[in-house]
Amino acid sequence: MPRTTIDRLIINSPYEEPKYHWRYDRETRTFELAEGRRPAGYVVASGDSRAFDDPGIFVEIPLVNQIRPRVKAWREAGYPGVTSITKRLLEHWRDPEEFERRRFFFCQVEAVSLLLALLRWKNSTQEAVTRAWCCPAMRSSKWKFKISETNEWVRGGADETQRQ
Repeated sequence: MPRTTIDRLIINSPYEEPKYHWRYDRETRTFELAEGRRPAGYVVASGDSRAFDDPGIFVEIPLVNQIRPRVKAWREAGYPGVTSITKRLLEHWRDPEEFERRRFFFCQVEAVSLLLALLRWKNSTQEAVTRAWCCPAMRSSKWKFKISETNEWVRGGADETQRQ
């Protein structure tokens, strides 16, 4: 049920993947508790608004939203393709018996998983992550990365590509 205020800002455990998020409807200025993880993105100020409480316009980052489920599936499958030492380290970080002494936040484990996944995909698959535009400042530059069909990172502008 939509509401105009949020009574509980923190709705997820920091140690688990988010299960819920607050969805904001800019037209009705209401919030709704939605299942699932919030899409990755950022908010930019809207130039035409005169309201002090206008949160701006949400701009989704499609690449992140495409990569997240792939990394999740890879993590849930037990990180296939990593070395035995890397796998032992990942298991050590997620060991429930160690949680009292040391417990990582979900975002920390996900960040490491993403780095490992990108290295793994770069070296062992033909899957491509094309035109990885991370932020508006990079959209007009030559910083457009993708994994080529030969599994090499490639950087190039609109008309050119250069091997890195």
